[in-house]
Amino acid sequence: MSGDSLLTLNRKLIELDKEYASKQAEYNVYKSQYEQEKKRIRDKINALRHGINIEKYERGLLLLELDFPRVHSYRGEGKKYSMIYADLINSAKHDLCTGMKWLMQGYFGQKYYQGFDQRCDCEYGYGPSHGTIYQRIGLRDRGRNTLTDHDIECCLYVLENLSVVLENLNAKEATP
Repeated sequence: MSGDSLLTLNRKLIELDKEYASKQAEYNVYKSQYEQEKKRIRDKINALRHGINIEKYERGLLLLELDFPRVHSYRGEGKKYSMIYADLINSAKHDLCTGMKWLMQGYFGQKYYQGFDQRCDCEYGYGPSHGTIYQRIGLRDRGRNTLTDHDIECCLYVLENLSVVLENLNAKEATP
């Protein structure tokens, strides 16, 4: 140790910190990939338990943008997601079946403003001037303008099986 100068030791410390940060970044990437794959597998297991067609289910989830409302559980379980209003689901299904006049330009939503629940359909990228959208059904960017009949079928399939999507979402939230 007597041959090491302060400069040399500080440089070694800096290099050690750089190496640690690099390893930490690699770990974080791996952990994120691991958790995504684990969720995907758990979702598939849950879907199969319910007799869901995995191909249609996964394709529909890639195309649809679904925001479920969060609610407090009164059993001490923290926040959970609850089902999207049937009115929004029916509007989305109707629009998908009749040419997607609205879903190509906007989403079906529900907002909360001054103590009231209000329907609020907005164009993509926009929201209400007052209140906050807390549940929504729309199309993701990659789905707009290119939907085939099979894609529409997959979207409808997911909308018909939203209870499974909701169960997967709540299971993910409950997993540490």
